[in-house]
Amino acid sequence: MTYSTIVVGTDGSDSSVLAVKRAAAMAVAFDAHLVIGCAYYADEDAAVQAV
Repeated sequence: MTYSTIVVGTDGSDSSVLAVKRAAAMAVAFDAHLVIGCAYYADEDAAVQAV
């Protein structure tokens, strides 16, 4: 199995940093593009309403 693009999300937590590192290693191994996504709520009230 080969990959041309690997996508990983991060929120800055320790576990997501590990996920980014693993995804980066996979991207190197498969000579794939790496896409790192991060989303946040600029307004704390909006974050609470979304849950």
